[in-house]
Amino acid sequence: MANRGDSELTVVAVSKKKSLADIGKAYRLGLINFGENYLQEAIPKIEKFEHDVIWHFIGSI
Repeated sequence: MANRGDSELTVVAVSKKKSLADIGKAYRLGLINFGENYLQEAIPKIEKFEHDVIWHFIGSI
């Protein structure tokens, strides 16, 4: 993070194993970047928050 401005950093909340309600709470607090590592768990979350959230795949391919 040395020599980088704030605009170059992205906070990604790891939402694996978290409920839709928990993700909703984090979203209402201002988080918009969420990371998932299991596609089967990510699909319902992506469908629920499809327009307002940026999803990151954080697992092995």
